[in-house]
Amino acid sequence: MKNNCTVNLSCQSRHNQKIHHEELWQLIKHNPGITQRELGKHFGCSQSSIHKAIKNRNIPYQSKQFHKNRIDINKLRTLIHENPGYNLATLVKHFDCTIQALDQAVKKHNIPYTPPGRKRKIDIMKLRQYINENPKYTLDELARHFDCTSSAISQALKRSQIVHNNTAK
Repeated sequence: MKNNCTVNLSCQSRHNQKIHHEELWQLIKHNPGITQRELGKHFGCSQSSIHKAIKNRNIPYQSKQFHKNRIDINKLRTLIHENPGYNLATLVKHFDCTIQALDQAVKKHNIPYTPPGRKRKIDIMKLRQYINENPKYTLDELARHFDCTSSAISQALKRSQIVHNNTAK
């Protein structure tokens, strides 16, 4: 059955472009794996415009479900172990995933990883002792001693309920 109907689409890049129903139908029929986004690129319009055209003309189309890139946990463990200086951006590029997916994998599989620049927890006993020995030190001076930020010191003091009143610079 040949149908030369056209669908008016308000496209982002080409306003009032007409997409031939037959061409859209043929593309979907001969490329069952094609996504609406790819169809949009083909016709020069948005994915939502393609979706509306498919829906309005009752073109048989099954939505494609995207599978997230699976992170090979063994590769991740090895990469982190052999390259402890790798930052999140480098790991994300290596696995072609999002920071959230990478972070979730690290936590879920208990992989020891501290991104460069982040310091491990401050030893509270040492902090308490150092403050007792140097009560006049400021947060900045404490931070330099513990090789961290003054904010990290402040948070550690709050968590541990240690009173330190010297905020003078």
